[in-house]
Amino acid sequence: MSILPPRQRGPLGRRFTAGAARGRLELPVCGDCGRIQYPPREVCGHCLSEALAWRPVAGAGTLLAVTRLHHSNEPYFAARLPLRLGTVSLGEGAQALAYLAGRAAPGETMDVRAVLDRGGEGVLVAQATGNDEAEEVRSAMQAFTFDPAGRRIALYAATPSLARAVSRALRDAGAAAVVRLDADPGAAGPEPGEVHATVADPYDPVAVRAAAGAVDALVVSGLGAGGAAGLSALPGEAGREAMERAVAVPLALADALREPLAAAGGAVVQLVSVFARAHLPAMGLESALQATALSATEGLRARGHAAGVRVLTVFAGPFGGPDGLALPAAPPGRLARGVVTALASGVEESAADPVAEDILAKWRDEPKALERELAAMGEADQ
Repeated sequence: MSILPPRQRGPLGRRFTAGAARGRLELPVCGDCGRIQYPPREVCGHCLSEALAWRPVAGAGTLLAVTRLHHSNEPYFAARLPLRLGTVSLGEGAQALAYLAGRAAPGETMDVRAVLDRGGEGVLVAQATGNDEAEEVRSAMQAFTFDPAGRRIALYAATPSLARAVSRALRDAGAAAVVRLDADPGAAGPEPGEVHATVADPYDPVAVRAAAGAVDALVVSGLGAGGAAGLSALPGEAGREAMERAVAVPLALADALREPLAAAGGAVVQLVSVFARAHLPAMGLESALQATALSATEGLRARGHAAGVRVLTVFAGPFGGPDGLALPAAPPGRLARGVVTALASGVEESAADPVAEDILAKWRDEPKALERELAAMGEADQ
């Protein structure tokens, strides 16, 4: 297992990382003088005000200076020397020190973004504006993202239509092979670039690793396992079976493959319903299952950070719910593209469709108001 980056300490570092996890560069801004604080502080470095609030920062700036780091006592950095670092003057007024991705010289316009390293901590990376597709930039960003191209990716989804869509999207993105761990033995044969693997016992790590083979990433989803059933179905046999397909099996697969994924610098992506965050009574069983799956994934993420495995969550709108729901259903193809986008960007938490994005925004702003709004849409038959 490779050595991981040193972890940040303190609430300011964790708050910066929280923004990076959603793909946002956020820094404290002084409410009195308007100055951006970098590095993040608890007191304004200009006027000493304590009225600081975290705000999104555009990240556009100018490269002031470039340096190379040739020595470090940290084993992670020592193995990667020399490191290219740059000081960038952000348009909002602050000066930031960032990793440099690709070639850049002082005076060039730069794009600075907050990303997560393999240890799950937020860091700044800068690249010349408009240089996204340059080979040296793409190569440097592999330390913080996960391009599916050329990778062998394992897949488990509780819903066949979603499994087919995700498999197709991964292969369209250039995946070398998609290993379907969810394949029904009676289903049609694999498509080009797809492998159907039979897992004799998903709770046996040895059997899982033998079926999957050498993989670089794992995509799991229990989306749709609860269907249109109400919450009262949870204690019954159907609820227990759905819980196994939506929660227990994906978690077992991820645990079984954690060490191989760590060795490959890999990732786990979970596609989960946005109603894991905010319960939708009209999809009571699904909401409960997805909430449990999300909690399990957050636990898996904590273990993944310790091993250097990225664990990404993609939220989806209504899928497999009742007819007549007052929210548009999320098409499988769109959800599949959300999985690919999450991998390629390395964003830890994202929304795959507009409904999921809207509900997440409302949940962060006023969760109790959202609870009442969803409850007003009715409840599944009990």
